[in-house]
Amino acid sequence: MSTISQTRAICFSKIDFQKKQLLIDCQLGRGYDNEGFDDNTLLSQKRTLKTLNSKRYVPLPDFIMDELYLARARYEETLKNDPEFDENLDFVLFRDHGKAIARPYYYFKKLMKKCNIDCTKHVWHGRVIIGTS
Repeated sequence: MSTISQTRAICFSKIDFQKKQLLIDCQLGRGYDNEGFDDNTLLSQKRTLKTLNSKRYVPLPDFIMDELYLARARYEETLKNDPEFDENLDFVLFRDHGKAIARPYYYFKKLMKKCNIDCTKHVWHGRVIIGTS
């Protein structure tokens, strides 16, 4: 199982398209020493995994490979059309100029509001609260 931080760190260079596998060898997060990092990159520092056993190859099924081919095409198109795009970042899941996506809690709350679900009764890592008023 991958964590959100490991998923955010997936780069095209870590995908073996021939063998259909992904190397998980880092995560994105906040380090202990934030010296030299801009405020908007504090949570996007490449960090080592928590344990040595966390480094692993993950087999990728065909339907995931199909999505990765589409993501790669989107990446190449964005790289070609955005002069500020940083190709050195190489993230599969990217936002403006190739930067890593933010932690998804903001989007979770936005989706909850769009679905008319009370955000105060549900949290990202919590259980659904049913039957309360």
